[in-house]
Amino acid sequence: MIIADFSTSEPLLKNFSPDLFPIRPSYSQFGEYFPVLGTILNTLYEFIKETVLFLFLFYAIDKITLKWNRKKSFAGILFGFLFIVSYLSLFRFSLSSVPIVAAVFLAFQSIVQIVYNAFPASVVANILTIIIMFLFTFYWTKLMNKNE
Repeated sequence: MIIADFSTSEPLLKNFSPDLFPIRPSYSQFGEYFPVLGTILNTLYEFIKETVLFLFLFYAIDKITLKWNRKKSFAGILFGFLFIVSYLSLFRFSLSSVPIVAAVFLAFQSIVQIVYNAFPASVVANILTIIIMFLFTFYWTKLMNKNE
């Protein structure tokens, strides 16, 4: 059980280490039949994956600590300093802000790809990706606010 938890958290931990390599454009879209659609769908997949992961983690903190009223030390040990700081400063008040944070993070990654213009339709694909992702975020946040 512990080995499985560490193996699934390894990609998450890699995001917190400093990147010592230069930023390079992504050429993965060349392997797709429709590069524009591939860019949009890949980014939306990453958005949904990250949002669901963080919603699960912050929902777990919310339930374990009863909105930060008990078992604070257990939650701190379990989820770590970064999650506690972000939870206390932002997500404790509204879990519906998690999709917004994930969308902004992925939008910056798309902006990097716009700057590099790695393939002929890269600018169009990444602009459409940002627009669709924020429309999806708006809808998801609206649904979450309605349920709170």
